[in-house]
Amino acid sequence: MKPGRPFFTAALLYLFLGCAAFFSEPVFIIWIIAGAGLIPFLLADALILLLLTDRLRVRREIPRSLAQGEPVRVRLFIRRASARSLLPAAILLYDMYPASMKSGPVSRESADSVFPARLDRKLFKRFDSFVFEYTLLPEQRGL
Repeated sequence: MKPGRPFFTAALLYLFLGCAAFFSEPVFIIWIIAGAGLIPFLLADALILLLLTDRLRVRREIPRSLAQGEPVRVRLFIRRASARSLLPAAILLYDMYPASMKSGPVSRESADSVFPARLDRKLFKRFDSFVFEYTLLPEQRGL
């Protein structure tokens, strides 16, 4: 995880203010007040981090060996990490597979594009976990 530009800029300005506070007592008081003003933001960030991390667990099931030109079924077992975790209204699902393969739907009646798949959080209210299936077609030999 990499901090964004606004956070980096604010941290750098606070650092410079702290350096100036070393030499001036009025700047020191401003530095202390600015630091105290950051506490609610830090607590809100910690609370959001506590509530929103590890919301979903995913396990992939795929055969150990794949044959070139033969489609294979991939199953993603997705479950909620805990009943208390908050989920967004919609979830975009991606699965990273090699560029030498093409993904497709399990049934031919489905749309051509599988990813990103849009999942509704209502799926996790009814079921403890569910299975997302798609096919992979290896077009080249590989490891």
